[in-house]
Amino acid sequence: MSDKPLIFIAYFGPDRGAAVSLHGALAAGGHRPWCDAIDLLPGDLWDEVIPARLKEATIILVLVSTTGHDGWYARSEVAEAIDRARADRSRRVIPVMLDGATKEDVPYGLRRVSHIDASRNDFIAVVDGIDRLLGRLSGDDGPRPTAPTKGAGKDVTAGHGGPPTIDLHGLVQATIRRRLDRDLLLSWLPDDLRAMMPTHRTYFEQITSDLAFLHKAGKLSDGQWALEVWLRQAERLAGPFAEARIYRGALQALAHQR
Repeated sequence: MSDKPLIFIAYFGPDRGAAVSLHGALAAGGHRPWCDAIDLLPGDLWDEVIPARLKEATIILVLVSTTGHDGWYARSEVAEAIDRARADRSRRVIPVMLDGATKEDVPYGLRRVSHIDASRNDFIAVVDGIDRLLGRLSGDDGPRPTAPTKGAGKDVTAGHGGPPTIDLHGLVQATIRRRLDRDLLLSWLPDDLRAMMPTHRTYFEQITSDLAFLHKAGKLSDGQWALEVWLRQAERLAGPFAEARIYRGALQALAHQR
């Protein structure tokens, strides 16, 4: 069993797509998410597996949206999660606010809990929030080192941790607007690093995952940030379009921190 804390994703039916995207972003960020839409296997007894994963989880993320929030009162796992968090302060139940969600949409019992804003599908903000929380719980508020990946090449990342804070959400949106070719975006990165990157079904999920992964990957053996290599290629591909300025700004932020 992994020594990483389990992160349980609870959602109401219409938010399944958001739950899947969040699962991908957390996994790309080196975390251990669990969501029934992804991890419940054919033949599993859901009424046994879901409570078991909920009992194991250190963090429960409750997706909150404007659609069907009354249904939360029929979701026993949310009530159980709240009870567990009250009994054990090492457990956290965190509302994740999707587009348009307000305090009135939050399940009863969680309205006093500090939430994470994931409006505009900003799931990287959720990953960053989880990083900070786990650092606090472990007594280390600094950046978490990237977990080694089985089969990874020796000198993929010579540095420690990811680069300075960058507006990853803005980079995702710029890349989606230009619909830049992913193979070309990754073409200057080492083969062994590319082989470690998770794959996803939709373009949005893939770019979000790629940026979260590269942000965590740290420095390459030549001293460049992995994210820096991606940004230089994105700037080239964006050419004369306005999005090139967004990539250039991110590169300048990285250079300023060197």
